[in-house]
Amino acid sequence: MPLPPEKWQRVREIFEEALKLDPPKRKAFVDESCKHDPELLPEVQSLLTAYQEEDSLVKDVVSEAAGKVTGPLRVGTALGPYRIAKLIGEGGMGAVYLAERDDDAFHKRVAIKVVRGGLDSPKIVQRFMAERRILATLDHPNIASVLDGGSTEDGLPYLVMEYVQGETIDRFCASQDLNLRDRVKLLRSVCRAVEHAHQQLIVHRDLKPANVLVTDPGEPKLLDFGIAKLLDESDGSMHTATEARLLTPEYASPEQIRGNPVTTATDVHALGILLYELLTGRHPFRRGTETPREIEAAVLDRDPEPPSTSVTREVPGQHEHPIPRLNPLELRKELSGDLDNIVLKSLAKEPERRYASAAALGDDLDRYLDNRPVAARPDTFAYRTRKFLRRNPIGVAIAGAFLVTIVSAAVISTRAYLRAESMRVEAETQRDRLKEINSFMGSVFQAASPEKRQSPEEISARDILDTAAAKIETELKDRPEVAVAVQTEIGRRYNDLGFFEKSQEYLEQAVAGYTQLEKLDTPEALTAQVYLADAFHDQAKYDEAVAVLVRACDLAKDLGPDHFDIKSSALRMLSRVYLDQGDREKAAPLLEELLVELDQEPIRSLPGVLEDRADTANDLGLLRVRQARYEEAEPLLRLAIELRTQLRGEDHSETGEMWANLAYALNRAGDYEEALVSARRALAIHVATLGEDHLETANSRINLADALVNLGELEEAESHYPLVLEAYSKSYGEDHPRIGTVYNNMALALLNGGAPEEAIPKFEEAARIYGLAFGDEHAWTAIARHNIVRALRGAKRLDEAEQAGRANLAVRKKIFEGDHPDIVRSLTLLSAILRDQDAAVKAELLAREAVVIGERSLPPNSPVRLSASRELSTCMAKLGLYDEAEAILVAAHTMSDSARGGDDKLTVSIAEQLAKLREKESDLAP
Repeated sequence: MPLPPEKWQRVREIFEEALKLDPPKRKAFVDESCKHDPELLPEVQSLLTAYQEEDSLVKDVVSEAAGKVTGPLRVGTALGPYRIAKLIGEGGMGAVYLAERDDDAFHKRVAIKVVRGGLDSPKIVQRFMAERRILATLDHPNIASVLDGGSTEDGLPYLVMEYVQGETIDRFCASQDLNLRDRVKLLRSVCRAVEHAHQQLIVHRDLKPANVLVTDPGEPKLLDFGIAKLLDESDGSMHTATEARLLTPEYASPEQIRGNPVTTATDVHALGILLYELLTGRHPFRRGTETPREIEAAVLDRDPEPPSTSVTREVPGQHEHPIPRLNPLELRKELSGDLDNIVLKSLAKEPERRYASAAALGDDLDRYLDNRPVAARPDTFAYRTRKFLRRNPIGVAIAGAFLVTIVSAAVISTRAYLRAESMRVEAETQRDRLKEINSFMGSVFQAASPEKRQSPEEISARDILDTAAAKIETELKDRPEVAVAVQTEIGRRYNDLGFFEKSQEYLEQAVAGYTQLEKLDTPEALTAQVYLADAFHDQAKYDEAVAVLVRACDLAKDLGPDHFDIKSSALRMLSRVYLDQGDREKAAPLLEELLVELDQEPIRSLPGVLEDRADTANDLGLLRVRQARYEEAEPLLRLAIELRTQLRGEDHSETGEMWANLAYALNRAGDYEEALVSARRALAIHVATLGEDHLETANSRINLADALVNLGELEEAESHYPLVLEAYSKSYGEDHPRIGTVYNNMALALLNGGAPEEAIPKFEEAARIYGLAFGDEHAWTAIARHNIVRALRGAKRLDEAEQAGRANLAVRKKIFEGDHPDIVRSLTLLSAILRDQDAAVKAELLAREAVVIGERSLPPNSPVRLSASRELSTCMAKLGLYDEAEAILVAAHTMSDSARGGDDKLTVSIAEQLAKLREKESDLAP
């Protein structure tokens, strides 16, 4: 909404004074000059931007135009059928007039926005025309509509809009003394307007009270799309750093302040600020008279107080617009819970943690108004500490003594809290105790944030956690129920950081504590047991993990439906451990039965079950990959992606994890082109949300590298493996199975690149690591040894290759006890080695066995099955049986062409082999 004329004079004064300063000093001067009236800031910035970006002639014009009191239009000036009635307000780029149309057609009052004379540079006109184009696509009752447009006699573009007579949304709520529910309903209507814009691929980017007017009937109208952005806009000439300077810092999102790309979640952040102000009368990031620069820093680094906490604290300069007439304690009670969670989810620093759109926020407001469970949940301790560590990845400057003081104070407050809790009912005691623990643990890390630094001494994230853990254990030794809960959180956090042994230590203490309290079957104790099993699993201590999980699953049977998520987590974790042990027969029924149970009432309707379904579909899909049941695996993994997208949005890190799993499955199924697409998508999501060094990013990267190897893109593939190895080594240690996987895949790149001798030691290292973790008679160890055989053949060390190949075939037949793709692989490879040694008769027998097993266990489009057929054809040709060799290849080509397509690389390769065979037949013909 443009400034009233009386404020424009102050804008001009600040602008003219700023021009007298050197350019580097102007921003600080403008920030300081506007801190008491933030509405002035974007207007001054827009004038300075125009002045700084244009040529010398335009600079003179900007300066001259800034000195004019009003625009050039006088009362009575005609613009088409409209006549100017009065000036409503002015902004840095234009003026807005009230105008009237009074002719034979009809009588109507409108608002006309005109580019200011002297500021009609190409860039400014371009931005103005973009606003006109955007508004023309919007048709919604809560958005001020565009009616017409044109140019003045002087060539200045103008925009004719619906005239909205009303109060800004915050002043309307105050003047009407609206209660909380009515304020929520009002913002829900604003969400509908923003949702409509999002559906047209438009992000407003400047939502604030001044741009939302409420008419007398109580209908909000969204105004001013002057810096809105089309999400599919490809022209980078307009929406650049220039517009970052046109933002109102108090209502900007972190990504806007940083100059990062905007999404619909950007508007969600601004809606969250609006909702915060309407509910509390306060701004979430402004505490008093901060400068715009200080507000920007707060938006980036400071977590807002929950609204329920904010209203009970006196802050000078706040409550500019009165909140509902409730005393602070009553208001706190009304805000606590759902409204706190909705607001804080909207204000999350990371876009992916906010509501994905205004529609999603509006839906949750509807749930609140209908007294239904809302989707927003409070942040966990693990998330808050992860966020802290991402802001401070190496260490934080804070004196050790200061940290100890903070921890001691928190423990004292916890003790006082616990004394008060003894007077409450057990359920409320449990809830509030955990809430206090969560808050206390978060305060430990808040104390170490950059703005709290007290000395230059560097303390790592682990040092902080170690110090906090030791202090808490000491202070809470007489409060065992609190101590076990804190130990659980600490253990889980150590695991998140990759300190698995430390994690195991604290989680074992927690489980032992629950045992002493005789509460091992409680939801909290079972959660600790699942976390402990996770720590064992990450260290490849599979037997220990199984023992913990079998007990936990047995105890979880007695939990009611409200705690089904714990039972689900325990079963999924147990299936993963069984799977990593190579025991597919035990893993499969756990997941199959769980997926069925999750889809039945009453479980299906419980909160959070959608997430359990996504996780279970994902795990079962990965299991089907291990079982080589690829046709069943892909739909399960795509279902997991669909469900996770519903829950988190398409660009969330957890959705990226599901894409990475699909890439892994497609790689194993031989659909390398699709695997590459999925892997690139997963990596892009993880780099954007988690950063280059995160473990999930490394997981996505290795899937991408594997797809590239399979497609022959070896140079790009080899660039990824060292990054994965570095990330895995830091977290898992040198002998973890995942390190073995990296060595195995690095060696495959070398082998496919024509360097078998260089590949052999890496394959051997992979086999050594797998052997340590799983034993010599394990599927993963056999994979590495199979690849050693391949490399030995490639290096022409055929005797060694035959000996190693026969040994590995025997191991695989013992492991799988029946038809399995890995047996087909071993038979096919051993046949090729014997054929290379001119033992074609023996080779033919092995190849024929491979074909028979492949027909029984694999789909027609399987590369493993097709490779066996090609090897058998080659053996027949070697024996001079060309007709049979050709028939086998024709059948293989038909299958591949039908299932994979004529342009598929494998189909083309089979066709080339068939052509060469026929050519050879022709040469031998009499």
